Amino acid sequence: MVGVGSAHVTNSPRERFFILDGRSFSVAYPALYVSNWNEAIPDRAGRHSIPKGELDARAGLPNIACTPVLQLVPKRRKPPNDIEVQGFQVWFVSDRFKRLAEAEDPGAFEFVECDSSKLEFEGQPLKYWACGLVRFGSYLNESLSENVRMREERSGWRTFGPRRDTRISVDRDKLGEARIFGLVECLTVVFCDERFMHACQREGLRGVTFTPV
Repeated sequence: MVGVGSAHVTNSPRERFFILDGRSFSVAYPALYVSNWNEAIPDRAGRHSIPKGELDARAGLPNIACTPVLQLVPKRRKPPNDIEVQGFQVWFVSDRFKRLAEAEDPGAFEFVECDSSKLEFEGQPLKYWACGLVRFGSYLNESLSENVRMREERSGWRTFGPRRDTRISVDRDKLGEARIFGLVECLTVVFCDERFMHACQREGLRGVTFTPV
C-alpha cells in the first residue's frame, strides 16, 4: 500500500508478483468520501491490533454497521479511480473492478454495496463497493527470503515491511492457483500475480497500480 518500498519476490522464473494498489495520491487527495463514516464504519482498528490466532475473524472489511454513503469530493475534475484507497483495510472500488476480481479470483475480496445514489460524473452514474481482502495466509518462505526484517508486535504477530533490499520467496504450493493474496506477516499489502495485472490492463482500469515485487 502507500509508503511500501519496492521489493523482489523470489519465485519460479516464469512467475512475477506485484503490489496491487490505487494511485499513491488517492489517500491524501481522494475523489470519494464517506459522508456517514462514523456511523457506517465505527471500527477503524488496523489489522495489527488483531490478537494472534484471530486473523480469520477479522480478515476482509471491518464491521460495517450501515450502508456507507459515498459522495464525490467537490470540484473534482476527474472521475474517481477504480480503486480509491481509504486506509489499508478499506478500499472503495468501482463496479467493473468488482466484476473483474470476482471473475479472475473469486473469494479474494469481501464486497459490501455502497449507497452510490449521489455519485455522478459528467452526467454518468457511478457505482462503488466497499472492499476488503479476505485471503491471508502463511505463504512466505522465510528461509529462502533475504533482508526480511521481522519485528514482534504487541499482539503477538511477527511482521515486516518490504524494503528496497528485501527478497521474498512465496510458496506457490500453499498459495495454489490464487491470483490475489495477502501475507500474514505483511498485513498492509495486497499482492497479485501477473495474470491479474494483465486482466486489469486489458479492462483499462483507471488509477490501479502494480509495483513489481
